[in-house]
Amino acid sequence: MASHSGWQCLHAGLRNAERFERNHHGIRGTCDAAVSAATITTSNGTVKLVPYALQFVSSKYVRKTQLDTTLTNVGSGALTIASIAIAGQNPDTFTQTNDCGAAVAAGKSCAIQVTFTPKALGSFSALLVITDSAADSPQKVALSGSACRQACPKTVALSSIASLPMSVSTPAPSGSQVIGTRVMQVTDAERVDPFVADGSKRQLMLRFWYPAAPGSACPRAEYTTPAVWSYFAELTGVRLPRVRTHSCLDAPVAQAAFPIVIFSPGLTATFTDYTFLFEDLASRGYIVVSVDHTHEATAVAFADGRMATSFYGSHLTRVERLDERALAVTESARLGDVQLILDELQRLNVRRDSAFAAHLDTAAIAIAGHSLGGLTALQALESDPRIRAAIVMEGVMPDAAFSETDRPVLLLDAGREHWVADERALWSKLRGPRLAVNLRNSEHLTPSDAVWLAHGAVRTGSMSPEVAIAAMRNYVAAFLDAYLQGRPPDRLLTQRSPDYPDAEITLRQQVP
Repeated sequence: MASHSGWQCLHAGLRNAERFERNHHGIRGTCDAAVSAATITTSNGTVKLVPYALQFVSSKYVRKTQLDTTLTNVGSGALTIASIAIAGQNPDTFTQTNDCGAAVAAGKSCAIQVTFTPKALGSFSALLVITDSAADSPQKVALSGSACRQACPKTVALSSIASLPMSVSTPAPSGSQVIGTRVMQVTDAERVDPFVADGSKRQLMLRFWYPAAPGSACPRAEYTTPAVWSYFAELTGVRLPRVRTHSCLDAPVAQAAFPIVIFSPGLTATFTDYTFLFEDLASRGYIVVSVDHTHEATAVAFADGRMATSFYGSHLTRVERLDERALAVTESARLGDVQLILDELQRLNVRRDSAFAAHLDTAAIAIAGHSLGGLTALQALESDPRIRAAIVMEGVMPDAAFSETDRPVLLLDAGREHWVADERALWSKLRGPRLAVNLRNSEHLTPSDAVWLAHGAVRTGSMSPEVAIAAMRNYVAAFLDAYLQGRPPDRLLTQRSPDYPDAEITLRQQVP
């Protein structure tokens, strides 16, 4: 599982197209047009590295770039340093100096400075490898650099989006149900918004996708509001296309009670950034409710015309001001948001004036999330018995306090090369049905709408973007069909599929 948000750093891609080694220990959420480094990471071991990934840009205007990572010994004894070296694909392009010495005392830190000096144009990657006396040695920091003739483009992904036609469509859903969508504003009367100091109550915008009644009028819903879309274009400096959806705005719900999937986006991502998945699930008979986490999401458009922007910047440009205290506030706010949604679903199901009255199967609720939203999904699964299953897409790992659970969990990864210690620790705590699907040679953005909006620019391994989309949709739906609706497990849940050659699966009985 990886670690941050939404369209994750389309501006300066924390996982560049060549290679980013997976180091899944926390938020790596800072992007910049010239250099990029994360502002926070957490560690379950005795070594803490901030950041776990460094990204460099060199151009005519920036000949050489330097970034630092800080190593902290969080253990109770001295940490012996055996070696600090550059390895990986392009080791000659990076050099390092450090003041760590032969050992780092308990509670002390040292600095490692990495310099990127490309000798040619192109993309480069390597690893900073720290061999020490910690149990999880060696630690690895992913190094990624781009060298451009003039000024480097913001990213291949953004350039790809900018070259799209003026109008594009979301991927066609695979199910048979007509899709409805509606937006709803909710207020938590019991909770003060932790991001503001005026004592106002927490307000959220939710968006629902659901099976719509056949034969209803179908005014096509916007992908997101014009105000939010314009704000994205302003932030990135890129012309964004008009996006046609397959959803009917405010259509009546079909006559049945449907299972529910709550979705929590990645850090600063918004509630429509995964529409390729939401529309498909609705077409298969699920109600999806996705949340804009106010003051963290890049932009939230409220019903009265207000737009709340993120306190932390945006994954589209630069995530900032996120220290460990801010991360703790963010995690707590997200968990409170999920609790509000669960309570609201109960109310909507019984209120006569509700569009969803008697249409919500509140005994069949799953939660899903991407990146930091994956951590939110696990925390909510742990804390609320109303949630029956969780889907963790490239999720931030929980700390050691996460307890064992016997409820079903699907781990959907992208580009994992090996299981790291915190992933294995989580796997061992999943005592119920569990399945891990790894999309080889893919990246953190693959489970988001960037996979089709930036068609061909987001890595999907040997599978085309269309096949990767089908794989993600089908694995998620098969998991939900089995564990929310009690259907016989699809073969996707029991054996590797020849239809998806880059999808590796780890089954319940296997130990990574």
